[in-house]
Amino acid sequence: MPGAIVVSLNAMAMTLVNEDPVRARALLQESIERTQTPDGEITQAFITACMVAAQLRDWSLTLKLVARSMYVWRWNMVASLQAAPFLALCARAVAEERPEMSGVLMGAAYAAFRHETLTVRTEGARPAPAEKDVRLFPTIMRETNALLDAELGKERKLELHDAGAAMSTDEAISYTLTNVDPRLLT
Repeated sequence: MPGAIVVSLNAMAMTLVNEDPVRARALLQESIERTQTPDGEITQAFITACMVAAQLRDWSLTLKLVARSMYVWRWNMVASLQAAPFLALCARAVAEERPEMSGVLMGAAYAAFRHETLTVRTEGARPAPAEKDVRLFPTIMRETNALLDAELGKERKLELHDAGAAMSTDEAISYTLTNVDPRLLT
C-alpha cells in the first residue's frame, strides 16, 4: 500500500504544480519521504516525482531524483524511451554547473527519443499546436541547449552531443551514474 500512496501523492503534485506550486512541493516532499518505507519505492512514482521537480524548476532535487531513479531502476530502463526523459532531465539539472556532462547527456537523450520515435511512429493527424508550449521535455531540452550554446559554443556543444548520441542507452545511464555525486544514489 505505501507504493499506492506515493503514486497518489505524486499524481496530485503533478496536477497542482502549475496552479499551486507550494502545495505541489509539499506533496512531492511527502511522497519522497514515503519512498523510504518498505514497498514505497516504485518506478512510476520516481518518474512522476522527477517531472514534478522539473516543473518546479528545482534542479538539485530533479538531479537527486533522476540519479536515484537510474540507480534503482536502471535494468528496467531497457527501452530508450524509458531512459530518454531521465537523460534530458539530468542534462538540464547539471547544465549550469557541468555543461560538458550536460552536452553528452543531451546527445544521448536526443538519440534515445529519436530511436523510439522512429520505432513507434504511426501515421495520423497531429494535434493542433497550443498557443503556449507547455510540453515539459521539448521546453527543457530547448532551455538546456540555449544554456549550452552560451556556455560552450555551438561547435563544442555539437561535439558533445555526437559523443552522447553514439552511446547505447546502457552506456548513457552508466555515464550518468559515474558522473553524479555518489551521495545522490542512496
